[in-house]
Amino acid sequence: MMECQSFLEYGTCSNGYCEELHATPSPVVPHGKTIIAAGPERSASTWLFNAIRLLFAHSNEPLDAYWIADVSKEKLAARGAGHKNLLIKTHDWPLREDNGDLVHGDGGSNRETVVIVTHRDLRDVVASYLRVRWISSAPDSICAHMEAYVRDHLRWASIASLNIGYERIMSDELGALRDVAACCGLPTDPFEALEAVKRSVKALQPPMYGSPCPVSKLWPEHLSGETQNRRHLLSERLRQRIHDQFVDYQRVYGYA
Repeated sequence: MMECQSFLEYGTCSNGYCEELHATPSPVVPHGKTIIAAGPERSASTWLFNAIRLLFAHSNEPLDAYWIADVSKEKLAARGAGHKNLLIKTHDWPLREDNGDLVHGDGGSNRETVVIVTHRDLRDVVASYLRVRWISSAPDSICAHMEAYVRDHLRWASIASLNIGYERIMSDELGALRDVAACCGLPTDPFEALEAVKRSVKALQPPMYGSPCPVSKLWPEHLSGETQNRRHLLSERLRQRIHDQFVDYQRVYGYA
């Protein structure tokens, strides 16, 4: 191996010509997790993202968190380079067909990949979509959008380690947090620790206007889960059409 005499004598290279010789080797990243929070829109997906983020924070475990619209192994590898644990928030199933193998690694890292999803009664999802004006109110347009919504969700659900209902989160948040913690390999006790995470999630505030918060991913029109259900604002005919067209989804989750 070559040696730099200046470095040996003075601890620095005097001319910079051999700087690569002194470069610190890339550290071996310890075993960790890549967690993909792939809940669909309007189903407590942002709650899931922040619950995971804050569970890691309260457990004093390192975590780097990002939003990626179209997940790929290459993007996971780039985002996670040099980090132990990686959290990705996404909604849509990846565009590339070969990305179905995402759970088997993210480009050669030591991280195990875990997928967690959420689900919600589609009639409530549509009511929520209409509130925030993300979809047209035309029934044909609504059902076309929900076709893609259900298709992507079922693909993510097929490789998920945990699938949490929106209603469970609203009615038993501590239980949902415990399930998420266990899935992520984090402590599920003591009870007070989960209570602290619950308080931290509830304390998050969306921005008053402008872009989403880069940390929490909350955006100005986010509503608390305590806000009243708006399903009754849909016409009976539309509610029935949604229910009938997606009856298999509705039955799987006990909504039929």
